[in-house]
Amino acid sequence: QVHSQIAGLPPRVCLPGASPLSMFSAHESHIVDPRAEPFAGCRGKGLFGGGPLAAGWLLSGGRAQSSRGRSMACTAGSPAEVPGPAGAVTLGSDAGALAAAVAILQVEVSVLRTQLAENQEALRSLASAVPLEFTVAQYNILAGYLGQNTQPWFLYGVDLNSAEGRDRREAIVSKFYERDLETGQFKNKGWPHYVRGLLTDEEIQNVETYDEMHFRWETRRQRLVAQTLELDADVVSLVECDHFEDFFQPTLSEYGYDGVHRKRPRHSSHDGCAIFWKRTKFDFVDQEGVDFIDRVDPETGRMTKDRCALLVLLRSKTHPSKRVIIISVHLARNPEDFAQELLRTKQVAQVFRLLSDFAGRHSAEDPSGGDTSVLMCGDLNA
Repeated sequence: QVHSQIAGLPPRVCLPGASPLSMFSAHESHIVDPRAEPFAGCRGKGLFGGGPLAAGWLLSGGRAQSSRGRSMACTAGSPAEVPGPAGAVTLGSDAGALAAAVAILQVEVSVLRTQLAENQEALRSLASAVPLEFTVAQYNILAGYLGQNTQPWFLYGVDLNSAEGRDRREAIVSKFYERDLETGQFKNKGWPHYVRGLLTDEEIQNVETYDEMHFRWETRRQRLVAQTLELDADVVSLVECDHFEDFFQPTLSEYGYDGVHRKRPRHSSHDGCAIFWKRTKFDFVDQEGVDFIDRVDPETGRMTKDRCALLVLLRSKTHPSKRVIIISVHLARNPEDFAQELLRTKQVAQVFRLLSDFAGRHSAEDPSGGDTSVLMCGDLNA
C-alpha cells in the first residue's frame, strides 16, 4: 500500500485500474505553483479518469500539479530523501509494499521473456519453411579516374553504332593502338590526335561537350548513388569502384548498407571490386580476395597482376541457418581478343580455386553448418 503522510491530505487513495506503483493520494486543486519542477515519476494506469498522467510538477510543499489541474502527493512510510532541487519533497516507503510491487514486476518480466522466446521460436520455424529470397545488382560504375568520353570505346555524341559508324569506330581504335615500328611507342597518343582525319571538328566538339556534361566525377557520383538506390537491391556488386572510403562507403551507409572493397593490384589503378549489403538483411561473417596472376616471367619469376576478385560470406538475419557467398569480379578487357579470352579463363580458374578454399574454411559444404549458396557477379567482358 502507498499512503500519504503530507499534512492535510487524506490517507491512501487507490484509483480504479491502477497498479500498486500507481496508487497516489490526490485531492482537488487548481493552483499551479510557479516553483514547480518537472516530475516524471507520477504516472500510471487509472490516474485521473483512468488514463496515464502525461506530465506533472513536483512542488517544494510535496504536491504535484497535473496537466489536468489536479494536485497529488507521492509519499509513504518512513521518510527518505529523494535527490532533487532545494526544498524538494521528502518521500518514504513501506518496505513490504515495495517488495510486493517488485515481485509483481518480476513476474511480469518473466512472462514477457517467455512470450519473447516463444515468438522467436515461431519465427525460426516459419523461416525454415520459407525459402531465402533476396535481390542482387551488378554495376560497372566506370571509375572516376577512368571516366572520360574521349576514350575510343566511348565517344558519345557521335553516331558510331550504325553499320558505317562501326567501321569508323574500328578505324579509330586501330589508330589509337598504332605503334611506331622502331620505338614501339604509341604514334597517336592523347586526345584528339587519334581521331584526326576520322572525326570532324564538330564531332570532336560534341564528344568534349558530352564529356563535360556527363562524365565528370563530380556530376556522375550522385547519379551513380541515385541509380544504385533505385535498384533497391539487398546485395550490390560494384566493379571499377574507386572513391570507396571517401564517398561510396559513407554515402551508402546512410541508406542502410555495409560494404567491403578490394583494390586492383596494379599500382597506377585506383579502382577495384566492392560488395555492399543491407544490414537489415545480412550479417557479415568473413571476406577474402585474390589478385589474378596473369603471367609469370620464366627467367625472373616476376608476376604480372592487374585485376582482382572479392568474396564475402554473409548470414541471413531472417534465416540464420542460411548463408551466401557473394563474388565480385572484373575480368580482363577486350572480349574481341582471343588471347584475352584465354586470360579470362585463367582468371576464372583462380576465382574457383579461392572459392574452394574459402568455402572449406567455413564448412560451407557441411550440411550440419547450414545451407550456403554461391552467387558470382561481375563484369566478365565476355
